[in-house]
Amino acid sequence: MSLINTYEFKKCVNRYKGDRHSIKFTCRDQFMVMSFAQFTDRSELRDIETTLNLCSPDLYRSGIKVMPKSTLGEANERKDWRIYQDFA
Repeated sequence: MSLINTYEFKKCVNRYKGDRHSIKFTCRDQFMVMSFAQFTDRSELRDIETTLNLCSPDLYRSGIKVMPKSTLGEANERKDWRIYQDFA
């Protein structure tokens, strides 16, 4: 995750106002969790949540927040996908 250019990511988030209504789960948090899910080959929200809970002591140091599957599902529905497309 250290290869991620934070400035460029924030520009994409600001362009689409991605963190406008976010309090606890920002676009960066969503990106980190979904990247972790991709790296660990997880596809279902329940599976992602279970893996995050099992690995939480190690993930805390890397900046990945453990979120319930309902919060993650809601973020995946509501956040603009163009943020991540532009960043990619």
